Amino acid sequence: MIVAQNNRGDLLVSVQNCQLSTGNIEVQLNSEGRWYYNAFVQHLEKVIRTRLESQLCLNVILRIQKEAEVLKELKGVFQINPFVQVKYSLITPPEVFKSYVDLDFKVSVYFSRNHTESPFVAAPFALPEKNNYMLFSGISESLLNSITLTYYTTRVSKVTFSEEHSSYFNLTTDTLSRVIPQVMQHYTKSHPVRMKLMVTAAPVLRLKNNSFTIEIPCFVVVSALLSNSMIKPIFAVNASIGLKAKAVIAKQKLIVLMQLQRLYLSLTYSSIGSFQAQRLKNFLSYSLQNTVIPPIAAALKRGLQLPTMAKLFLSEAVTEVNKGYILISTDLNYKY
Repeated sequence: MIVAQNNRGDLLVSVQNCQLSTGNIEVQLNSEGRWYYNAFVQHLEKVIRTRLESQLCLNVILRIQKEAEVLKELKGVFQINPFVQVKYSLITPPEVFKSYVDLDFKVSVYFSRNHTESPFVAAPFALPEKNNYMLFSGISESLLNSITLTYYTTRVSKVTFSEEHSSYFNLTTDTLSRVIPQVMQHYTKSHPVRMKLMVTAAPVLRLKNNSFTIEIPCFVVVSALLSNSMIKPIFAVNASIGLKAKAVIAKQKLIVLMQLQRLYLSLTYSSIGSFQAQRLKNFLSYSLQNTVIPPIAAALKRGLQLPTMAKLFLSEAVTEVNKGYILISTDLNYKY
């Protein structure tokens, strides 16, 4: 059997020849008259051996040829959403060893209408030598950051506190003054408050041993809606959102789950005088967890499609976070 790649980086499998030898075959006859048939047992064993060797080889060749046809039709491009594509291709020809096959894939993430190469360069990493699962694969930190950059570039990750968000929290200058007393000095009459949050750069994912974190830089503007429909900015802060993440495998996809871990704030503008931006920490943390983080989490839950073959499914997959990559260990099930 030959395992190779074509000029597009697709995996190819073909069979040159098949040779099979069987050990001893013993035929036992239990019916009446077996003393008579025993004279032909040696001839019968020879016929069975010949037929077995020829049929087994034929079935193996046919099965491999059938899977080779499946490989030819295997999609190398997957659509994450209407904006983002993921493309898989082999970097080098597969290496076949006695107990395993080594495949080095390049995974590229593109904007659907513009196939621009990612600025992130994957650092080489070696998979551990284990044999307790059928398949081991690694997802690099650079690939995950390429995905977040593409999302940010296409503005899929842009989230703002709109009017309905502010209404959900019933924000007014009165309620805001409980956190920042200076607000009451400048707004003696209660006015609705509008908050706008913008992701200012692509989220950064970091992988260390048993640690998976996401940093999202944001800019928050808090304004008062005056009686004449004018919007007057009250203050603005830079925010760094730190998320604790977990990678899981579900429905043949790598899915990222996350929760808020920390929040750093710094005041950049204020029309009510200086104040400690960290006073807003609890309020903004609650707001983020209920309005901003859910849509980002929903985008990550769509997952990264893992390359699989028809009728071949991942089974009992587990993930392990290592420095620079996520290790996926799984068995494989073939469904006829």
